[in-house]
Amino acid sequence: MEKTKNSALCGFFAYTEEEALARYVGRSIAKTERRKALADSFPTGVRSLSSRQSVGLSGADAIADEFFGWFDEPITEAQSQELLLGLVDFIAANGPFQGLMGFSEGGMVAAMLLAEDAREPFADFRCGIFLSTGPTLDPAGIREEPVTLRCLDPAVDGVVIRVPTAHIVGSNEPFARLLKLSPLADLLSGMGDPEKLHQRLFQLCDDKERELFAHQLGHEVPGARSPEGLSGALSVIERTIERAESR
Repeated sequence: MEKTKNSALCGFFAYTEEEALARYVGRSIAKTERRKALADSFPTGVRSLSSRQSVGLSGADAIADEFFGWFDEPITEAQSQELLLGLVDFIAANGPFQGLMGFSEGGMVAAMLLAEDAREPFADFRCGIFLSTGPTLDPAGIREEPVTLRCLDPAVDGVVIRVPTAHIVGSNEPFARLLKLSPLADLLSGMGDPEKLHQRLFQLCDDKERELFAHQLGHEVPGARSPEGLSGALSVIERTIERAESR
């Protein structure tokens, strides 16, 4: 039997154990009328973070006992290809999904998959929701033999993601400090001011379909301790899903 389009998003989150984050996000989105259209699948990151990397994590991360990332440190050609191909297989086996949602390093994974779907359709994603996310790896380079590792750059690649996107960021996120901890630090360091890295992803998305919301929580998923941040994030997510459904 042919699968029908799932109304849910598939969520990729860095630095946290999947069930704990699922509970956190579930509480965060409880007030939305589109609960059924938000993330209910949480693949776990493939790399266990060191205690040094997990120091200072807060918000969604604070409820987790284990911490996971998505990229080897430093990122390698073999692992990046294994990750991309493995997640394409995961989507095929567990989807279909309306779109992808991701926080931090997990948002980069979501953006990579959306870029791959735009380049070589495999999932027909209709939207993307990025929380505290910078530019991602170029999936075309990962598909090459030999693999070429580079991050997508709007100055070079232009618009890559054309489906509706929501970009939720902290106005005071310490991107410069976080960049030093990222497995992609060497690839991202040449992309200008690290405090503006999230703008690079924003610029990779269609300007007619993208929307930005900035909160005051830093590098966190907006939750109950900030009703204003939570309400603003949910509104952007709602509108993004509505745009996706109208396409």
